[in-house]
Amino acid sequence: MQTTPKQFQLLHSSYEDMFQWQSSELKDFLPNIYQDLANYVDQLPGNDTNPAYPFAGFVLNLNVSTRLHRDRHDKDICLIVFVSECTGGALILYELGLVLDLDNGNGITFQSSKIMHCNMHFEGLRASFVFYTDRASDAWMVGQKGKGSVPNNGWANNIYFRKS
Repeated sequence: MQTTPKQFQLLHSSYEDMFQWQSSELKDFLPNIYQDLANYVDQLPGNDTNPAYPFAGFVLNLNVSTRLHRDRHDKDICLIVFVSECTGGALILYELGLVLDLDNGNGITFQSSKIMHCNMHFEGLRASFVFYTDRASDAWMVGQKGKGSVPNNGWANNIYFRKS
């Protein structure tokens, strides 16, 4: 975002409807998780520019095929939205025994830190937005609840990082 602001703004404006959709759907279907994720993002400096809300961030994967893995540092859930014109590339959720052929515009939410997952090889163009929040966010929030802890990892009163 800092090194390529024009490209970030173009990506943000091009997919603004999708970003708003994922936020709205998550709020409707998983309200408790939505609120837990939002509580963290609301504390972050610059949170008004976060298109991934209520997630802390997102990755745009372009033509990526992954090996079987868990995202051990993800908090709660991730959301993947597929943008593609390809054949193949099914998402595998190993422990659940699922092989999902997801089409352009489809999304899926799952516990990426607990469920091993990968995608199959594909032909064509394949992209996916992966929305996530890092588990380390819990350390940032501990000051909101714990006695003697340092709020927001010591940034709470910094004059350069105030909440809007």
